[in-house]
Amino acid sequence: MKLRLLMCALALGLALAACGNQGTAPMEIAAPAKSSSDLPPYEPMEPRRVRAAGPYVHHWSGMTLPAMIGQLKRTAVMQFDSAALDVSGDYQMVSTEGRALATVYVYPTTATLPVPSRSIDDGCRAEFDGMKQIMTQRFPSAELVNEWREDVPRLSGAAAGYAAAYDFTGNLLGPTEALRTEAYLFCGIGGLWNVKYRVSYSRDLTGPSIAKDVIAAAPTGVPQ
Repeated sequence: MKLRLLMCALALGLALAACGNQGTAPMEIAAPAKSSSDLPPYEPMEPRRVRAAGPYVHHWSGMTLPAMIGQLKRTAVMQFDSAALDVSGDYQMVSTEGRALATVYVYPTTATLPVPSRSIDDGCRAEFDGMKQIMTQRFPSAELVNEWREDVPRLSGAAAGYAAAYDFTGNLLGPTEALRTEAYLFCGIGGLWNVKYRVSYSRDLTGPSIAKDVIAAAPTGVPQ
């Protein structure tokens, strides 16, 4: 779990910098996995960028990271383990109204269950606490605005997820400004997968919730 949280911290830095080396496309399988026995061992590695044009299909789950989410354009697909069980899509938007960055992660629920007796929800809570710790370590001035449970029925099999919002001042694809970051974690989707979101945006952006738009649009093809 500590190794996975370290990977997530590195991934956050990669997303904010929008940089990385190109890698090869992940292994494909004939059909999405139906049980954990269909999955290879989880072997973490240094994050690398995957070449992807158009929608990116995560072949172990069948879930897809679209090339666009509203005005947010996908800028990278990252792979965090040797078999591409654990991947993410980075998105960004720069407009006259403001700026936004979003990262959508898909990875095995078993990666959050290092203790055999731990329930999926206990593992989810521990994983989310780790996300919050990374946020406060990377941005010491970040202020926790709210924390709540979030229900997304289309993420089949998942209980209500964990969510939190932070306010801080920083640089996001432009000058230093007032920012908000929202983090969401949903576990046990299709019995096998977690989906995690980190969405940061200019606090002066108006209109519909960017984070809710991202959650509604990605990933597609959620297993039942």
